[in-house]
Amino acid sequence: MTTVTCSETDMASRRGKKEVVAKIIRCKGRGTSKFLYPLNVTVNKRGELIISDAGNKRIKVMDKNGKPKPGIKLNFKPLDVAMSAEGKYLIIDGSGKKIAVHKENGDFERYLSDENVKNPYPWRIATSPADGSVYVAHWDGIVAKGTDKENHCIRKYNSNLEYVKSFGSYGIDDGQFEGPNYLHVSSDGVVYVSDWGNHRIQAFNEDGEFMFAFGSFGEGDGQFSFPEGLVTDTEGNLYACSRKKNFVQKFDHKGKFVSRIANSKDVGLKRATGLLVTEDMKVAVADLGDYSIKVFEY
Repeated sequence: MTTVTCSETDMASRRGKKEVVAKIIRCKGRGTSKFLYPLNVTVNKRGELIISDAGNKRIKVMDKNGKPKPGIKLNFKPLDVAMSAEGKYLIIDGSGKKIAVHKENGDFERYLSDENVKNPYPWRIATSPADGSVYVAHWDGIVAKGTDKENHCIRKYNSNLEYVKSFGSYGIDDGQFEGPNYLHVSSDGVVYVSDWGNHRIQAFNEDGEFMFAFGSFGEGDGQFSFPEGLVTDTEGNLYACSRKKNFVQKFDHKGKFVSRIANSKDVGLKRATGLLVTEDMKVAVADLGDYSIKVFEY
């Protein structure tokens, strides 16, 4: 395994392993070419990596080879970032409990309206590639006593960023959450949500109707121990990671376990959070505990 800097593009592999570590972008620090606490990673229409760099209060942009480009400096820690259908940045401001909209050039435009939301707690955000709809997971980060049970839900906005509806509630039944943690929308409009406290992934259609769920608490194949980031590829397969034991698993579009593509003991994952599938079908993992982005071939 080779560690590369932000400006290098060396490739590395692990013999005898099914997964191959293609690249590790490790840039710990506060300089303009570095990042701290990467919570999630997405991609813009140019194929550039967009990283919510919480520790440095900014959105970091890298080209396809991991070279830094001008990002967006913020006055808050971004919990997540997504790209709108128009190429705008949608950034979760956790401290202000708002969603900031920035233009493609990075300039601030406005805050997303929350007039229809009581006591908002925006946590994660994702955009549908099917119609540009935006889905926001609301959660105060607590699953035990004291959590705001009215805010374990998903809120949908249309492609014009106008509020449409909410779905989900606090609980353990189908369609309920104990912490809607990360979310991702597939190319055919299926909304996948990592249900943190219930150790499962739930799937909903574009109208928020429950479709199916999979997973249970544990460290075996198809199980989760506090699921984090998730993403789908062009073939409809889903990838998901867990907070504890730090492994990334691959499932088919119905939630059937396929394989593990990354294990903490094999490739040094310390705390996998966000996931991204690149254009060339590599899986990028935001490793919060290692201040890095690890890219896997498999």
